[in-house]
Amino acid sequence: MIMIDDEFGITKDNYNWILIKNPVQREDQKKGIRGRKWYFPNLELMSRHIIDSKAKDTLGKIAPDSFGKSSVRMPQSDLISIIESDLQTYIHKLTSV
Repeated sequence: MIMIDDEFGITKDNYNWILIKNPVQREDQKKGIRGRKWYFPNLELMSRHIIDSKAKDTLGKIAPDSFGKSSVRMPQSDLISIIESDLQTYIHKLTSV
């Protein structure tokens, strides 16, 4: 398993990408404690799920004043598309090692 941040780890099998929230150590697994798992058939769906759970919450908490006085602003959907692409590239790099 590869940790992508403090909250999520990823792994894959022959059929799915597996996202694990708050993964636990083997000793904890023996005690019956487990992390939450989601299974995705492709990397795009998994990265979209990560972004839905993290980026949208973060963007909603940012005060509009923090973006400055510029009249040119990127729509949220465009920003999320860029983040999704960067996340997929990052995961590909981590898993190809």
